[in-house]
Amino acid sequence: MAESTRCSTLARSEALDPGGTAGCHAGFCLIEVPLPWPADVATIRGLRAIATETRRRGIRFVAVVPVGGAERRRVILYRRRPSVLFSRYERAEASCEPRHLESTVLALLRAEIQETSPLSGRDVLLCTHGRRDICCGARGVALARALESSGRVCPDVRLWRASHLGGHRFAPTATILPEGTSWAFLDASIVDRLLTRAESVEDVLAHYRGCHGLESPSVQVVERAALADAGWGLLARRRGGTDLEGGSVRLDVLGDAGGRDRWEGRVVPGRRVALPVCGQAVAPSESACELSLVDLRRNGIPYRSLRSGER
Repeated sequence: MAESTRCSTLARSEALDPGGTAGCHAGFCLIEVPLPWPADVATIRGLRAIATETRRRGIRFVAVVPVGGAERRRVILYRRRPSVLFSRYERAEASCEPRHLESTVLALLRAEIQETSPLSGRDVLLCTHGRRDICCGARGVALARALESSGRVCPDVRLWRASHLGGHRFAPTATILPEGTSWAFLDASIVDRLLTRAESVEDVLAHYRGCHGLESPSVQVVERAALADAGWGLLARRRGGTDLEGGSVRLDVLGDAGGRDRWEGRVVPGRRVALPVCGQAVAPSESACELSLVDLRRNGIPYRSLRSGER
């Protein structure tokens, strides 16, 4: 497929806004699965029951390329604590022989297996799933190689080549756990800035798709405006949103000292952009709709009318 007709190339040329496209998940289940993968990893023999059970619980099942030998498979479960505002997913990990994958995942889901050792650091999932979409296969793999060879990845970061994360039109894409943030149109320099946070969040805001741990695409859009206002520290604060009538959205964010900030606005449909479905013989198109944020207020005071992600 010609580069000029790929979905991510056209999305870049249209400056397609990725805000509110992260997907909303109760957690992530990462399983080491050797390549090659089919277009849908849920169809792999031995993983179908796992995919069904995680989907039932609202948890995203993601295959990752194994690191090390093939005798044992690592399983990492990230899960949101229910009934509380979100700041990060909780993490548990186990390893097992391939024939015990299903029972190990179920044990993690039932919390029969807890954290096996002190867990720290971050897992960065880079979508490299070429069988699912050629853009992720080309751009995602190139980014993974660049990061692996650069030597700039932080010591506490585990870099994974992952199966489909959604939003291949934004390739290369990545999800950072446990914070649950999702990012678009990446390169090695941008990933470095995301991990070190050495520069202002404004420098990467146009790449922010949203936080998977929040309640809806509209809440993700308001959260991006709050992130522009409050800076990187917002991602460590407990927060949650509510969709109200007429497109109005409220995001409540708790402070370290017990205070609360509230951002409110209206999220409305923006422009629609027709993009090709990569890898299809007839090259059909799909319509991507941007979300726009207007009438933003912080703690009841008009803040600014702005499109999602802009200052």
